Amino acid sequence: MNRNTLTDIDVHRIVSQAINKAGTAQAFADQVGISRSALSKQRNAHTAQGYTPAVLRAAGVKVFQPPREYYLMDDV
Repeated sequence: MNRNTLTDIDVHRIVSQAINKAGTAQAFADQVGISRSALSKQRNAHTAQGYTPAVLRAAGVKVFQPPREYYLMDDV
């Protein structure tokens, strides 16, 4: 694991801190532009993949996708 890679627990903690900083879950959801129930569903997923990019961005988390790899069909 890379030193800067976050675990699901880390991401959940960071989102929780962003919600606390906003004051309430409703206030954070309003900042993101989603409903409080949508935010709650994402938080209850308990995985980093459960969060939308907008929620992660608002919490200060940036997602990097691995580069695509291409192979010739004969080699697969």
